[in-house]
Amino acid sequence: MDVVEIKDQDLSLVLAAGFLICDYCKIVDKDLNRSEVGYPCPMCKQPSKRGHMYFNVQALILIDLMQESFHSKPWKAMRDKEIEPHYVSVVTFFCTLKEILLYRFINRLLSAQKLPERVCERLLEDNNSHLHRMNKLFPSLTGKGWRTAIKELDKKSKIRYGDLSDFLKEVTDARNQFLHEGDIFGIDKAMVENCIRNIEPLLNLFVELHNQYIYPLSRMN
Repeated sequence: MDVVEIKDQDLSLVLAAGFLICDYCKIVDKDLNRSEVGYPCPMCKQPSKRGHMYFNVQALILIDLMQESFHSKPWKAMRDKEIEPHYVSVVTFFCTLKEILLYRFINRLLSAQKLPERVCERLLEDNNSHLHRMNKLFPSLTGKGWRTAIKELDKKSKIRYGDLSDFLKEVTDARNQFLHEGDIFGIDKAMVENCIRNIEPLLNLFVELHNQYIYPLSRMN
């Protein structure tokens, strides 16, 4: 079933709830057996304490808000039938989701690198926008630029993360045009449907980034 057609169950449960993280080595995967107390992690062999979801409540709520907005009926008729006011909500929630995912990734990476708390606080203060975190802080912590990291993941994944990254920029530009210029015409049905369809690739991207850059550090500690 096309994900845009899902109405009768929370989209967050379908797309995000299945990702679990090991309490010990911090690998993230969809091994639902991790929810069983005592289940040995296939990677580190340590017994599971509980099922620990990787994505937090912020991400789950944003996904469900996107779903609700997408399927809601417009409260006001527009002259242009291709434009619906609630489309803006979907785009805004989608952009917020990718910003929250990057922020949490950065925080987890800082923790895994065991940098002093004051240093972490200063780094986050000096990079308090999404663009700074992506273009400055991410490279300084991983040793690779955002696009380089994306290209490397592209080579070993079935998901085309390069295309996803381009779409993220397109959606962000459309969101910003609306917020700063009041331009709603760049937000159409096709873009909104692609936001819904790209939730899962976006979640997978940050899981793969976690396993690429955070899991090895956590395993060594």
